[in-house]
Amino acid sequence: MIAELNKPMAIHCRTESSSLDDLHIDWYKDGRLVTTDPNARIITEFMALHIINTMPQDAGIYYCIAKNSHGQTQSRKARIQFLKLDKEFLISPTSASVSIGETVRLRCQPPHGSPIPTVYWTKDGQNLSVSLDHYDLVLPLIQQSDFGSYRCLAFNGLLRQSSTAHLTEFHRPKITIQPSSLTSRMDLRRGQSIDLQCHIDNDQYKVEWHFGNKIIRNNHIHMPSIEFNQSGIYKCVGRFEKYKFHEEILLAVYDSKISNNEEIIFSQSTQTVFLGRSAMIDCSLPLNIGNKLMWSLVNRSEIDNVKFDYDATNQYRLKFDRIKEFHHNLIFECYYEKKDIKNQGLIKLNVERIEPPPIVSYVPNNQTVPIGVEATFSCQSEDDINIQWWFTPYYRPYKTIKINNNQKYRIEKNHNLIIRSAEKSDAGIYKCISINNNNDETTWIGHLHVDDARSNVKFHRVERKDLPPAPSQPIAIAINSRSIELVWNIQSVDLIDYLIEYYDLDADQKNNLEWKRLIVKNKNSRQIINDLKSDSIYQFMIRARNSFGYGPPSILSELIETKNNQQSMDELIYLYDPIAIQETSLTIKWNILQKNSLINKISIYIINKKESHERIETVTNSLTTYTINNLRPDTDYAIHLVPMLDSIGRASNQISIRTLESTPSSSPTNVLVQLISTTVLSIRWSSPLENETNGQIIAYKVNCLGSNETTSIRLTNISSDAKGLHIRSLIENMEYCISIAARTRMGYGPYSRPMCVIMNKKFLQINQNQLKYRLREVISQPWFLSIIILSSILVTCAFAYFIWLCFHNINGQHRSRIKFHSSASSLNQSVELPIQKTL
Repeated sequence: MIAELNKPMAIHCRTESSSLDDLHIDWYKDGRLVTTDPNARIITEFMALHIINTMPQDAGIYYCIAKNSHGQTQSRKARIQFLKLDKEFLISPTSASVSIGETVRLRCQPPHGSPIPTVYWTKDGQNLSVSLDHYDLVLPLIQQSDFGSYRCLAFNGLLRQSSTAHLTEFHRPKITIQPSSLTSRMDLRRGQSIDLQCHIDNDQYKVEWHFGNKIIRNNHIHMPSIEFNQSGIYKCVGRFEKYKFHEEILLAVYDSKISNNEEIIFSQSTQTVFLGRSAMIDCSLPLNIGNKLMWSLVNRSEIDNVKFDYDATNQYRLKFDRIKEFHHNLIFECYYEKKDIKNQGLIKLNVERIEPPPIVSYVPNNQTVPIGVEATFSCQSEDDINIQWWFTPYYRPYKTIKINNNQKYRIEKNHNLIIRSAEKSDAGIYKCISINNNNDETTWIGHLHVDDARSNVKFHRVERKDLPPAPSQPIAIAINSRSIELVWNIQSVDLIDYLIEYYDLDADQKNNLEWKRLIVKNKNSRQIINDLKSDSIYQFMIRARNSFGYGPPSILSELIETKNNQQSMDELIYLYDPIAIQETSLTIKWNILQKNSLINKISIYIINKKESHERIETVTNSLTTYTINNLRPDTDYAIHLVPMLDSIGRASNQISIRTLESTPSSSPTNVLVQLISTTVLSIRWSSPLENETNGQIIAYKVNCLGSNETTSIRLTNISSDAKGLHIRSLIENMEYCISIAARTRMGYGPYSRPMCVIMNKKFLQINQNQLKYRLREVISQPWFLSIIILSSILVTCAFAYFIWLCFHNINGQHRSRIKFHSSASSLNQSVELPIQKTL
């Protein structure tokens, strides 16, 4: 039975009896007797149960029991479930203007409700019978009949309707450039005056001019006396929301002079082009349709692989598919073929790097703070960019608010957002949007949770000093047509993972640049980035994350260009990242790129980078995954595949991995135990063998075991820098056996062989005799006498210099005193630790 909250409800019980005088009805909910509410909210009236104002706790299983003098009987059970449906949609569809042929997604997220509501759509008030993509309405290949008013409806017994979204046809705005609206080129003599004006027939568009790498945020440009350096393409750009359109005009600036009674027409300009992008260069000589224009490279001797194409029938424009570094300062000459016209146009290329998407140095990280404190989110950038803050509260997830300075919020000059006296209503998602001069956007979000200070919640605030440092600049060590392998370094060990951010320089030049993000779910400072485009240019940066959040990014990598498809035609196998890495094994996966290739078998080359040891394993051509065993823990390996046809095929790409850490496979070495007295013991040791540590040694454990647990001493978590210690307050005449183990992050390794000593004068004498014996051995060495003589000479010289220095200072300054300080240092590191007894 479905009922609605906050409304009256009645449940009836019907029974037949020969007499109603002794009939009695009892009501039960979830097995418990229902009694009349003192506030008269629940009333039992003979054969009916009335609930005046339903509440959530009234839901449950109800039944009645009828009794009379002959016995009793129970009714069927009725489950009461309340309808609930919030009024606000989490996401409502929004109006849009689209062109015919586009695909449109109208988004909808229904209100929370019980039971979960069913969603359907209407167009112009009529129900639509279409399949939905998780509540969203997707309209592929828009036609004229698709335009209209759409609404999302949610129904679970209650009905809610979203706001209306209007789908209208988009009309491309008309952009007009004056004074030349009929042609895309104007020939201007140097010194001539020109006014450029741009008009768009839609006032919603913002107008700006682009010339080279400059942006002029105005619809008007006035040049009272145009010069050669103002020659080039001027773009009038209109922007509105996601739309961007432009028209362009070429201002070709030339001049002339008289030499030997002949007129010489000439032009010279510097054109700014961007590395990695396509480009056009135009000849600025006056347009002469009847004559053929020729091109040459003036400084060809410096480079011989310049590739370009002609873009127009009269060859006034050259086209470059991609600008390279070596294009910088190249000088092109254009001239008319007919010799009766003396002319020369020179164009010098100035290659610049395009501005990347906005880089946020310190990003907003998630925080949990107590009520009443001040919370700070970072969104700092070294560049002069526009930053906006937006807030989506948890309790109203369908509403997003732009944040401005007020009593609640303060946005500092470095763009940090400060939330004063945080309350539970401040909990939500804080979004930072950074916009550069090219209108490229970078977005970061941080979650804020606010709770009572007396609760058991673990509070978590972020300060810059707690964040990991920036990794080093990423370097490409392997480049293929669809992947790039990067390596970097970082001076930190307390890390969770890395974030790789990169953008495609060859993205559609009509659209803005944006960062793509790849989370590396391991601590290896080496990663292969897959699914890239061939023959494209990318730039990368890396962030590290610890338990507090993301730190600042590395400096940008160099521009890295993937191979083209022609370079990849000979590749037979592509090796993916490992799908499983363990301490002594890993599982690799590969793809046969050329399915019709006659590969007989595949050789797997496993190279231990440290020892330069190569191992080869062979598998059949039917496999695409393989587990490599018998590897060493915490060791860097390079792996590649070689297909075997009738002859050896081309090797696959190479991947680099590091196996996981393990516990040490050997104990500390050179363990030395000596008695200092009958109650003090000295222990010294060296690290385990380097190839058996299986990771970074982070601590040692020393067991000094007596006759029982009461007399035993166990010292744990001894610093990895310590190579010795003294244990005091031992029991005389007690035998102690000492053993030591080393620890990595994965745990302790084996203990060293126990060395037993008895804390008495006899063992003390033996230790002293051993020291005397070692001293005699040293004295008997042939080199000992030479060292004594050389040391004596040095000491004598030093003493003589000391005496001379004293007399020199006494003569120079009367009644002056010189105080010398001496210091001594020990080459042997010894750590004094308190005794800890484990009972």
